[in-house]
Parts: sequence; structure tokens; C-alpha cells
Amino acid sequence: MLPLARTRNWRKSVQLLDLMNEFKIPQSTENFNLGISACAKAREPNAASELFTKMKKRKVKPDTVTFNTLLDACAKKGLWKDAMILLRECENDPDIQPDIITYTNTIR
Repeated sequence: MLPLARTRNWRKSVQLLDLMNEFKIPQSTENFNLGISACAKAREPNAASELFTKMKKRKVKPDTVTFNTLLDACAKKGLWKDAMILLRECENDPDIQPDIITYTNTIR
């Protein structure tokens, strides 16, 4: 997953996560974070959001990095309303601690 995230090959990242699911290979927060990161780097916030939805459906718990990366994807496209919704979701999750990156990405 890491090389795919670095090359911004978001489509292959999504395909790999779907294949992992199809073959019942356990998926981790880190796997999804890398896929979401590839989407963010490619300026594909909708793809990042779809991965986030899949992540939750597959019962993989997001973390602060997940939200920070999603917020980065929103910032790159000027999606401030989406960023505000994500920030609220992040702040309302008792298991997630927003950090300086969370707020910086929201402001961007």
C-alpha cells in the first residue's frame, strides 16, 4: 500500500482494498489511511470520502490520521463545508483526539 500512496495511484489503492475485502484479508486503519492519502495527493476528495465510507462499513476504526488526511483532501479542493462536517465528526468521536494538524487542515 505504501508505494501506491506515494505515487498517488489512488485507483489501485482502492482496488487493493476491495480485493483484500473480497478475499477476507483483514484490513487495518493504516491500510485505509494509505488509500485515503493516495486519494488526497491525487486531489480526489470524493474517492477519499468513498474509502472513508467503506472503512466504516467494514468496521475499521478511523483515527486522527484518517481525519487529518480527509481534511487535507477537502482543503486541496476548497471543500470547506465538507471539512466542517468532518471536523465535527472527529470532535464527537470519544476515541479520537483532534490535533494541530486537524485544525490546520480544516482552516486551509
